[in-house]
Order: sequence, then C-alpha cells, then structure tokens
Amino acid sequence: MKLSKILFGVVAAAAVMGFVSCGDGIIGGGKKYTINYTNDSDDIYRKYNDTALKHAGGLVKVTFKGGDEGCKNTSNHDYGTGMMGTIFGFEDSVDENAPAGAHDFYIMSISENGNYYVSKFVNIKDDDLEKSNFGATTVSTINTTSGEPQEKVYVTLNSTNQTTLLTDGDDKIIYLYERALIDGSYDYAILKLTEEQVEEFAIEDYKTSGSYIGTKVIQGNIPNAFTAVDSESKLTQKKLAVYANVYPKNTLVGEWYYMDTYKEAEVIE
Repeated sequence: MKLSKILFGVVAAAAVMGFVSCGDGIIGGGKKYTINYTNDSDDIYRKYNDTALKHAGGLVKVTFKGGDEGCKNTSNHDYGTGMMGTIFGFEDSVDENAPAGAHDFYIMSISENGNYYVSKFVNIKDDDLEKSNFGATTVSTINTTSGEPQEKVYVTLNSTNQTTLLTDGDDKIIYLYERALIDGSYDYAILKLTEEQVEEFAIEDYKTSGSYIGTKVIQGNIPNAFTAVDSESKLTQKKLAVYANVYPKNTLVGEWYYMDTYKEAEVIE
C-alpha cells in the first residue's frame, strides 16, 4: 500500500485551528472532517476550516452522503445541495495593505452534480466568509498592493451538470489533488479513482501534470504561486483546509478524508 508514508497520529491529536466562525458547520480534526447542515436561510451558507498541519500537497476524498440521512436538494438547485472542496496554499495575506487577520488561498471545489471550479482568493477576512464570493471582486490579474479582497479564476465554474464524474451509488465520491512543485507552481487535479487506484496513489510520484492514475476530470498547473526552490526539501509547507457551501433550503451531508499528504509539518502558533 503506497498511501501516506507519514502517520496521521500527530494530526488526529492536534487541535483544529482556523477561523472562529467555522465550527458550527464543519467539524472534525486530523484527516477527517464532516458536515451535516441544513440551510434554512435564503442565502448561501459558506464555511471553511483549516487543518492542524502544514503540507506541500494533499489528496482528499470528498463524499456527498446519500440515502435517507444524506443530502437533500429541497430547493431543486441545478447544482444539487451544495459544493465541497479543498483549500491549499492557505497563509496570512502577503499584501502589506491587507486588513489584519486576512488570508490568501487557492480553492478547488465541486458540487454533487459535477460542477467545479478552481480559484485563488486574496485578502479574505473572517467576516467575509458569509459574503457572496467571500466579498471578492473577480480580476484577471491580482493587485498585490490594493489590500482589497480579490479572486483570480483558473477554472471557471461549469454550469452543465456532469453527474457521471462522481461515483455511482447513494454516496457520490470524488478525489481532489494538489501539490507544490519546486518551480514555484501548484499542480492540481480532480480525479475519479477506484479503491484499487487509491491504494496505488502516492503524491510524491506525481511531479508534473498529466500522468495521474484514474479518470482525470480536470488537471492543470498554477504558475508563479510562490518563490521557486532548488530542491524538494526546501518546499514550503502551507495549511490545507476544507470548504463547503450549502444552497438555500437544502441539507448537505458530507465528508472530507485526507488519503495522503506530502511533506507534513506541525503548525506552531
């Protein structure tokens, strides 16, 4: 079994650290996080929760729970009950004019009906969480000195449902992958994997895009994400996080499970 060569015991024992407003919807710690939330409001419910370790890569299994106790699309939203995703490159905002406590991060998210996107957000504060698009303006090039919340889109949200991207059955499952490379970029992919392929998957095997096991839903590379280094040992570990939104009047029941991580380091705060 090639999955994680690094034990998760330290993660499981560590406290979950993150935005103080996250705990009422997403719970868990270590490698497993869950959500069971009914959105009775007329607005989209948004939450994210960062993990207790830093990483240079991760493979997370995302499950939309089905059955009587699972997701309920009461509003008949085109995308289903909501979206679940992974956040990577999570760090304090680098913009010196950003508000105190603001963060920068990348997000890769998918709905239970196979709608997905990949974006970078900068200068996002705690009280931006519940705002549409985290209160960010979508831009083609991020202004690194404005201090304003901004989004740069790498993969535009696809409005056409693609339910075949996720596994068949009551539970709908998909895998989200990202990894930092020494050239200062991030590789990312959304993958449909069998159990056997998950057993074979090892993040350290994938140093460039294009060679992944399984069915590739999307794959890509984000250049100039951080300062390049000259060896794998010098890659900077940054926090991973989990993300969800729940559409109005719907119930989202789901789970994130980190199958593998790359270059773990304990967070010291």
